[in-house]
Amino acid sequence: MKNKMLVAGALLAASYSISSQAETGAPTYVSDWWHQSVNVVGSNHTRFGPHLNNDVYLEYEAFAHKDWFDFYGYVDIPNFFGAANSYQQGIWDNGSPLFMEIEPRFSIDKLTGTDLSFGPFKEWYFANNYVYDMGRDHNNRQNTWYMGLGTDIDRYPHQNVAGAEHLCQIPVGKLRRGERKQLGRLSLQGKIFPAVDYLVGRQPELYRLHQL
Repeated sequence: MKNKMLVAGALLAASYSISSQAETGAPTYVSDWWHQSVNVVGSNHTRFGPHLNNDVYLEYEAFAHKDWFDFYGYVDIPNFFGAANSYQQGIWDNGSPLFMEIEPRFSIDKLTGTDLSFGPFKEWYFANNYVYDMGRDHNNRQNTWYMGLGTDIDRYPHQNVAGAEHLCQIPVGKLRRGERKQLGRLSLQGKIFPAVDYLVGRQPELYRLHQL
């Protein structure tokens, strides 16, 4: 019964987004370029170590694109609803109370006033990826900053990536050896496509491939 109530509560919360107030006629976002929401995310059989993890957690998510600045980021509160399996600990059971990842990018083309596009490469960025995991003892289980060259790639209509129609935004050269994430992993996570983070920019057809 408890699990059913948790699932029902999660579904109800997931159907509401603080960033959407269309019924009241109020502006959709606090600003016209900074997009944000609070989400309930469910994951099943995700693996970040030797064990498979299941979890339902709270997430703050934001994305933005304005002139030369591009941003995506999120903050997770693991096991916020107490519905995780025994391998996934979080804020209420001496696990990590906070995990965050932010990915700001700065357009080299726009900052220099130069068109650097060629072939399928449409725009170039100084790309960053900051990952922070507070850890169960609050001693920073992970505190890592990657940086490198990023680009927008025109993948052309005959290719199909999670329903995207025009562009895939791919960070280049940010990962150290041994830290690449597997594509097509056998796991399910709400709001997250396999190997795809989340939409970036206003157009729904823009997606960012996650750390290829």
